[in-house]
Amino acid sequence: MDPYYQLAQQYNLPIGVHTGGAGPDHGSPHFRLEMGNPNLWRGVLDKFPDLKIWLMHVGVQFYKEAIAFMKLYPQVYADLSVISDPDIIEPDEFSVMLDAFISNGLEDRLMFGSDNADINKMINSIHNHDNLTPLQKDKIFYKNAEVFFKN
Repeated sequence: MDPYYQLAQQYNLPIGVHTGGAGPDHGSPHFRLEMGNPNLWRGVLDKFPDLKIWLMHVGVQFYKEAIAFMKLYPQVYADLSVISDPDIIEPDEFSVMLDAFISNGLEDRLMFGSDNADINKMINSIHNHDNLTPLQKDKIFYKNAEVFFKN
């Protein structure tokens, strides 16, 4: 994969990676939950320090690891889309995760929309989140992505 990472870094092309686990319908008899840990990307980012990646699902079960990982690597962003769907993640659990990212100073690196389930439910979850300011919502919905995907 190194040649692909090198090209992505050279041309400032972000890489999206699925993190966290999967439901019972994942379809693979060889599925291993630990493969969704964002820390598995440390070696890649140490080798390619300008490679930009975004963590789809913010690590879900590994969200605490994702927070620590993002603090080490400023070029790493995370996407909230699927985890903000109340049919996938309980709203209280989503709130805990989102608040943890915000309280750790990562509001400028959270995005929305790169990997979707029910878009209307996900938008409402973020709009209705009590602890987010209007500016933080704008950052999550589009401003952070403008920065991240700028080439």
